[in-house]
Amino acid sequence: MERMGFGNDRMRVVRVMNNKPCIATIGGKRNRYDSESECLWFCYLEMLKRSGYIQDWERKVPVFNFRPFGYYNNPRKYTPDGLIIENDGTKIYQEYKGNPETYDISRIKRAFKHYDAVFDVIVNTRKKKPEIIAKMETAGCCIRRVIETKEAYRGCGTSFLWSLCTELEYIN
Repeated sequence: MERMGFGNDRMRVVRVMNNKPCIATIGGKRNRYDSESECLWFCYLEMLKRSGYIQDWERKVPVFNFRPFGYYNNPRKYTPDGLIIENDGTKIYQEYKGNPETYDISRIKRAFKHYDAVFDVIVNTRKKKPEIIAKMETAGCCIRRVIETKEAYRGCGTSFLWSLCTELEYIN
């Protein structure tokens, strides 16, 4: 029964998310973020932009609609978390996953198949759900790389990254 999403008492098991949605201004761009850690990732992208490693980043990206391609099962639509434009003009979509799931891989594969979208998947730690992260790493050319935030932040520190965020307000 537990594998079907029900507990021993036959009540539906609901996963509790501990994320804090927020609205922040980073690099003059005011956006809504699903969690504090996702906001911190976009602070990191702003640091990369200011350092000259990337040309720009965007939070608001187009929605990938899969219905015209004959998909009537989920996911029918998919909106990535962000987009970076590298210095050579290459567009790489960003997907921040605090808790990766297998359906995330199918979304990314559909976006690659029909829209030629290439992704970087950002995870907090590789220790959480390592089998799903291993599937992401071997998904082929649709996922360019899986980035662990701890490794990325090691060189600059989170306190410096938070200093790039000029306004931050939490949403209840």
